[in-house]
Amino acid sequence: VIQSGKYALPSSVEASFNTSASPESVFEIQQTTQNNAGTTNDGITTFYGCDYDIPGSASRGDVQIESAFIDKYDSTDKRRTLLIYEGTCNKGSVTSAKWKNPYTNIPVIRLSEMHLIRAEANLELGTSLGMSPLDDVNLIRAKAGAPLYSDVDKDKIILERELELAFEGNRIHDLKRLKRVITLSDSTTVDYSGDEFIMPIPLSEINANKNLIQNTFYK
Repeated sequence: VIQSGKYALPSSVEASFNTSASPESVFEIQQTTQNNAGTTNDGITTFYGCDYDIPGSASRGDVQIESAFIDKYDSTDKRRTLLIYEGTCNKGSVTSAKWKNPYTNIPVIRLSEMHLIRAEANLELGTSLGMSPLDDVNLIRAKAGAPLYSDVDKDKIILERELELAFEGNRIHDLKRLKRVITLSDSTTVDYSGDEFIMPIPLSEINANKNLIQNTFYK
């Protein structure tokens, strides 16, 4: 994907979102004014967006970003200042600026993630296919204006995934595949395989089929 030449990293961290023409978008979900996820339904913009300046937006700013996460970004990191903002829909609401506009396409796979996947794979294999793990990670950090690393290890790569792919649905899968202990907002910890991460079976389905047994956590 990287070497195909079909995609390119944008010069601005904002250019990958709230647009339908990002040069790094490998796969995205098309949105229109008639068919979108975020104006009259519980779409991604409804949960994350918090800006009433966008016509037709039903954004509520439901997802709040904690200061402990924001502080993981370096002070010069543009992802901290341009992709996190205090919206107008909910006083004091700090949320992600990645999902402001419900009428623009939703990126699912980006070139940035491809570089981070390659960095992790090369590190695990002890190879430098395409670029070294350090160069791949620094390419993403340079785009964001973050200080470059002089060396890189597994933890730094996973941290960079957390920072670059924040609020794009990747973190929970990283924690589970790496079998990490998950720390919640109240400082309690949950095992990666904990029942808290298994969704409940809807009551309507259980009522329709008495043979269904509700997941243990919800009994």
